[in-house]
Amino acid sequence: MASYREGRWSGNSQPIWTQGKQGESIEMEFAVPKSREYELIAVFTKAGDYGIFEIAVDGKTTGKPIDLYDPKVTTTGEISLGTVHLDKGTHVLKATAVGHNEKSRDTHAGNHIFGLDYLRLKRGTNNGKSNQFTLGHTDLAGLHDADSRHGTRFSSR
Repeated sequence: MASYREGRWSGNSQPIWTQGKQGESIEMEFAVPKSREYELIAVFTKAGDYGIFEIAVDGKTTGKPIDLYDPKVTTTGEISLGTVHLDKGTHVLKATAVGHNEKSRDTHAGNHIFGLDYLRLKRGTNNGKSNQFTLGHTDLAGLHDADSRHGTRFSSR
């Protein structure tokens, strides 16, 4: 990822899901250390062959779909996915391909590609100090296609 000048990725890599089709999903598990309200903040990759995705946590949609199209390979910058209550333990972030930008190009990997740089969980403030932690791609366990008929089509790059 260091070769792309337009964006900054936290670890110079990302989990990337290729060859997804409209209606298919990828799921990523993440662990939460304490039950409470969290603001979910994510940074995604954008490029000319990336799709439009609906994001859900534990089956609940977090907001409107996110268009990951950009003519250059870059990042979205931090996007708030909203605030949710999460109990201590494992949770599932799900990205479902709901379309693609009319300007996107269909490559050998299709035009519903998905890339996530990181997910940050912000817990509000305590005595003026920020209480937050960031989950990079190495913290996102159980990364897999939700539609297992097609096998896993993702890698870390």
